[in-house]
Parts: sequence; C-alpha cells; structure tokens
Amino acid sequence: MKSIYLGGHVNEKISATLQWRVDAERLLRGNFDVVSPVREGQRSPREIFLACHAAVARAELMLVMLDTFGSPHPMCGTYFEMAWAWERHLPIIAVAEQEGLIMGKKLDPFIVSTTTVWKPSLITATDHLIACWS
Repeated sequence: MKSIYLGGHVNEKISATLQWRVDAERLLRGNFDVVSPVREGQRSPREIFLACHAAVARAELMLVMLDTFGSPHPMCGTYFEMAWAWERHLPIIAVAEQEGLIMGKKLDPFIVSTTTVWKPSLITATDHLIACWS
C-alpha cells in the first residue's frame, strides 16, 4: 500500500484546516497509508519542522489542500512541504477551486509548477488518487 502525505495549512483556531484531513483519511482508508502532520500534543517549531520533513521523506505521494480557509497567514509550511515532495519527485495532487487559483487569486508560480494534478474538491482528488495511484 502506498503512503500519502496530507499537506496544507494547519491552524488549530480554524477547524476546517484539521477537518479536511480527517475526511481525507476516511476517504482514502484501505487504499493508502495516510501520513498527516497533525499530531496530538505540543511540540516546538523545530520538532514540527523536522517531523514534517521526515514524513514527506517517507511518503510516495502528496495530497495538498491549497485553501487557506480564510487565514491571513501565508502557507509557508505548505510551500516547504511541496518543495520537499517535488525534490523527491513525488506526485503532488492539489485541491484548489480552479487550477492555479485560490479564492480567485493567482497562485505563486512555484506552487503551480510543482503540482502534478489539480482537482477542484477533496472528493474529486481522493477519487482520482484511488483510481490512478492506489
């Protein structure tokens, strides 16, 4: 069974940044070993950084949610996750409302260039993953 890393914005104050991962894990269960950067307990920023890097290094695919869920903060961690995956030649399946756009705004060329497949919703992304990559 292939392993898949769930990348994207994490903000404990915005429950949707956590809920989509729960939904993705449920939808992918039985087809993939799901690796998520969200873990219980407090960790230092360095521990989070190293744990995410190690998890991406173990993965064979990445599913990344590019929605910021209204957060004003940039998705710096997501950019790192995608760069690490790209460097390892992992396929990156991105969820975005429209290819290259989030909330009507054009995405950074680095994000656009590293993405393998664009899907408009979590359901279409997980269906694609199961059909093409499991």
